[in-house]
Amino acid sequence: MEERNNNEEMVKIPVSEYKKFLKAQTRLEFLKDYTSRSNYSVSREDIAAIIGFELNTEEE
Repeated sequence: MEERNNNEEMVKIPVSEYKKFLKAQTRLEFLKDYTSRSNYSVSREDIAAIIGFELNTEEE
């Protein structure tokens, strides 16, 4: 880890990993805002679509 003058530690990661983290953070912020504004429960399908994964719709 690298330390900067403002006492914030820095880490080096590949740009591809940084992009994944940034995309995940953006999706989670959107989900948080969407959930906060929703008058009803947020469906599993909505959560899967917002986060970006395919929901297994088979009966359990």
